[in-house]
Amino acid sequence: MYFEGKQVRQELKYAISEYEYACLRPRLAAAMKLDGNAGASGEYRITSLYFDNQQNDAFYEKESGDYRRAKYRIRIYNGENDMMRLELKEKFGQSTAKTSCRINPEIYQAVLQNRLLYEAVAKDPFLRLFFLKVKLERLRPCVIVDYIREPYIFQSCNVRITFDKRLRTVVNSVDMFASNQLYLTPSGYGDMILEVKYDDYLPEFIRRLLAMKQQQKLAISKYSICRSTKNALNWQEDVL
Repeated sequence: MYFEGKQVRQELKYAISEYEYACLRPRLAAAMKLDGNAGASGEYRITSLYFDNQQNDAFYEKESGDYRRAKYRIRIYNGENDMMRLELKEKFGQSTAKTSCRINPEIYQAVLQNRLLYEAVAKDPFLRLFFLKVKLERLRPCVIVDYIREPYIFQSCNVRITFDKRLRTVVNSVDMFASNQLYLTPSGYGDMILEVKYDDYLPEFIRRLLAMKQQQKLAISKYSICRSTKNALNWQEDVL
């Protein structure tokens, strides 16, 4: 089995409008708990650096709708490096599995500079596999995805529903901590993205809470949106 030995989750994504958000938010807030990681504001910022090879396989597999695909990323929260993680997200249809490990700023800089840290990879098989793919498949940083997340949870069924807002990408750097970042906001996908994640089943009462006539299930990802935006900008610069 593709996900053998891994925790498998179901994942659904919808493009929604500000109006739909205004309708859905009070329903979810009344029936679910706000994730404690969100803090007093009820939100937190997620920044991810994604990787692809020279053939852009991860991007084209997503664009062509391949049933089975995988992407590496490094993720931070609220712009800080104290909870930095290297993650591999695998998808098989709408089923997903995630493998991850904590990394430190030294490992992060080594990845950006295409250097191998022997002591680090010797201690962690997952990190060792990533560095092996960097060398053999020539994985490289390709795009930064940045957004604000408002997360709700229903613990008894391990359901997680999030509103991902203010999506943007960095167009002049692949360093999440660079001081001269130039952000660009993608257009054409809706005001925000609603994500629904669960294990075996989604309770019927939550399905009813989410029922909206205008909602459209997305076959696209924040990664794909940001890469398409950055690719289009690079194409325009080349033409000019």
